[in-house]
Parts: sequence; C-alpha cells; structure tokens
Amino acid sequence: MVLTILGVPVTVNAATTFTAPATCASLVSGTTVTVHGLLTVGAGGMSVVATNVALGATPGPTPGPTPGPTPGPTVVEVEGTVASFTGACPALTITLVGTGGVVVTSAATVFDPATACAQIAAGKKIEAKGSRNATGQLVATKVELDDDDDTERGPGGKNKVGGEGTIGAVTGACPTLTLVITGHRVQTTAATVYTNGTCATLRPGTKVKVDAETQPDGSIIAEKIEIEKVPGKSISGDGTVSSVSGTCPALTMMVKGYPVRTSATTVFTGGTCASITSGTKVDVTGVADDTGVDASAVAIKK
Repeated sequence: MVLTILGVPVTVNAATTFTAPATCASLVSGTTVTVHGLLTVGAGGMSVVATNVALGATPGPTPGPTPGPTPGPTVVEVEGTVASFTGACPALTITLVGTGGVVVTSAATVFDPATACAQIAAGKKIEAKGSRNATGQLVATKVELDDDDDTERGPGGKNKVGGEGTIGAVTGACPTLTLVITGHRVQTTAATVYTNGTCATLRPGTKVKVDAETQPDGSIIAEKIEIEKVPGKSISGDGTVSSVSGTCPALTMMVKGYPVRTSATTVFTGGTCASITSGTKVDVTGVADDTGVDASAVAIKK
C-alpha cells in the first residue's frame, strides 16, 4: 500500500508495525497518523518506507517556515469582438469571435463605463479581466468597452456595424437568410439591398461587404450587402474548339463561345495538350466564373 502524506509517498509493507489502535485497515483518506520510517531522496523527489504507523500526530509544534499568503488565481486579460451573448445584466455569458473564448459577468463585475453592460451587443469590442474557471471560461472582474470599435449608435438603441468577409454557411430561403460571416450570424430580410448580385447569388465562399444594424437581442440585420466576389461553379460539358491560343500546358481555347483555360494541373485523356487544335471535339470538366472556365480535366474525342 502507498499512502500520500503531505505530498510525500509513504509505502506500507509486510514489515511495517502498527501501534494500537492503528491497523492497516484503519488507514483511510483523512486519517491523521504519525509515521516512522526510512526516508529516501532521489531524482523523483522524496519517498518513505514506513517502519511504524500510529494514529494521531506527534504532540508539540512542528518547526518550519512561517506560512505566507495563499497565492490567488492567475489574472487573465482578453479582448475581442462579441459574437453573441445570453443572460441579463449584470449576469451575462458573452461569446467572443474566433478563439476569444467565453466571458462570464456577474454582480461583482466592474463595467467601464458603468452603462457598458447594457451596451454589449454582437459586433461590439470589449476588454475583460478576470480568472479562468474549471471549464475555461473567463470569470470577469472587469469589462471595458473598446471605444475604438466601428459601431455607431442608431435610433432605438441599435448599433450600426459594417465589415467584409467570406460567407461560410447559408441557411434559410430568400429573402430571409442567415449567413455566417467570419463567425458572425447575419440575417437578411426583404428590405436588404444588394449590389453586384441578388439574394440568390449568396452561397458559401462568396465574399461580401455588409452594412448592418445590431438589434437589442444581439442579432445582426443586414441593410445592404455588396457582393465582391462569387466563387466558381463546377461544370461539365462538351463542344468543339473554335480557336486556341497560348502554349501548352497553359492554353485558352474557345468552346461554344466560352474561354476554357488549361494549366499544368489539367488532366488530359484521349490525347495530349498538343493534340488540341481548332475543330477538336472536347469534353471539359472544371470551375466556371464570370471570366471563363478553369479546366481540371479535358477529354479529347475522336
């Protein structure tokens, strides 16, 4: 049996004697004992092989250093943009964008300014100080609003927010969609205005610039969405090459009026890149955008 006493492993074996009323069976967690034995100090620290075990501590004070103050929890500081929050002031659970984590506030939290708790909304930037709890949340002793954020107070306590990013996910049906853009959930409505496209243009991978308003419940409603770049669509089709320019492997051939671009990564079957001339029939697989098709595979037909 190995006991841990004051952080030191103590081995009790068949040679260990017990002073009544102590027995081996009486050694349970929380029992106070006096141990005599052989102390060994090695690279892994100290250990003891017990020669005798008695119940109770040896009378008299144990000499040692005067105890110092118990160290407190490590103070942690984080800053980030609010992705969402739940609860009611002063008890909020705030989720920050990306890897910022979760900040928990309470009646003990100091807010700067004093009205900051009521101003917290998605898109707001905050700085928080406190300590981590057992689940890794930051239990805040102080939360400060960042005055340098890009929000503008609107009527009805709403915040004007704006930014650009790439859509990661889309749910819903036009005109009412929920877009996930760099960690933010942005909702569209029938009143949302689009430039360079429509609601139907929005899909994962689309780069957009958004002007929006945060609502009192923390949701973000898009007022205007500017579509900056639309990802290509996978296509497959066949046709006859009407013209060819460039040098293998980087060709641009016109097929049914569309520019089809090949590259060093294009896979050719039924022939080689050099086989392609005006009048060649091809079956093309690739990704199309508004400038043409980037071919991933070209099958040359006889």
